[in-house]
Amino acid sequence: MKTEKRTALALINLTTGGFYLKDGRLYHDDLGELPSVEEIAAVVKQNPEEIADILLDDAVNESLPVELDTPTVRRITAGAGTVADVEALTEARAEASRRVFSIGQQLMDEAGESTAEVAVEIILAFARGGCALQEDEGFKLLGGDSILPEHQTVTAALDREPGKVAALLRFHCESIGIVPKKSDVFALSAQLAGYHHSDLCLGLDELKTAMKPKKEFTYAMIEEAAQLLIQLAKKGYAYKGKSIVNLADTSEILPETDFGIIDRALAVAPCAVADLLFEEIEEIPDEIGEAIEAGEAWEKDVFALCELMVMRNA
Repeated sequence: MKTEKRTALALINLTTGGFYLKDGRLYHDDLGELPSVEEIAAVVKQNPEEIADILLDDAVNESLPVELDTPTVRRITAGAGTVADVEALTEARAEASRRVFSIGQQLMDEAGESTAEVAVEIILAFARGGCALQEDEGFKLLGGDSILPEHQTVTAALDREPGKVAALLRFHCESIGIVPKKSDVFALSAQLAGYHHSDLCLGLDELKTAMKPKKEFTYAMIEEAAQLLIQLAKKGYAYKGKSIVNLADTSEILPETDFGIIDRALAVAPCAVADLLFEEIEEIPDEIGEAIEAGEAWEKDVFALCELMVMRNA
């Protein structure tokens, strides 16, 4: 190999590690001007024990996978490292750094190949467990703590195709009867997580109720329940704890059996019901509005909305 090519390759590798050439001397981004090879060799020759000990400690602290034979490690840890030990250690560190860099590059390449379709499948899988994607691109259980700080595949796909990810999520919402409230990925994820979280609650409650299976309940029925609540509110009645109460005379309670569709709708998708009621009211408390937008509305929020409608119609 020509001297010029060898020199160029050496500079390429040095600059990759933060080294650069200036005024005939080597510099580093953090350390500034570096000693020459001759100066380094002279210091190593004079204090091989200390240099070897520092190099080994750093490798351990940085978790570098250096491979050294047992006698070499024993000499260094005993404070008896030699020039040959320093040379062996620098060679092992270089190989370990190369392996770490190679693994990191491979992971980046794999993440870079992530498609919007794969990212959406991951987001939907978490949503079915009641977990929504956060703006820091980690996943959080609704009403709970973060369960995953970041998902590399999702992050990579959002960097490359955020619009396509959002479009696929909107399509999925519509395909299962959900009307998207917002178009961004995080709001759609929260809405889907709220929808499926309600579905999970329904599954737990099925042993105590006479509801039909979720698959037989359509979005049209949710709209019907919301319209029924609106009509009742115009007459002064509000839904409360699986009962319909006259707010002017709380002793007057209508039989809940006459309004079973409301119970079923609120058990299946309280957020969807709350969202439809929200459209009928001009001003609502911030906490209720935030719960609806985040896909975390519950029966108590629906009752509060019913009360507001009754008051408006009074």
